[in-house]
Amino acid sequence: MRNVTIKQIDVKKYVLPVVILFLLVVALGSYFTVPAGSVAVKLRFGKLVGSYTEGLHLKLPLIDKVEKFISK
Repeated sequence: MRNVTIKQIDVKKYVLPVVILFLLVVALGSYFTVPAGSVAVKLRFGKLVGSYTEGLHLKLPLIDKVEKFISK
């Protein structure tokens, strides 16, 4: 019978890149800007959470969705 060796996977070297990627997604997805002359509504799971005028605003990444509209 042959000896078969199974290569061990070092999990520790994959954890740090996954954590960094997750934090990057959270950091870049947690704010939104509304341009001048526009309004935005924030939806959480399809329900209206609030409306916003121009400026920088915060949201929960992967949970909130922002729809922007041009106001006249």
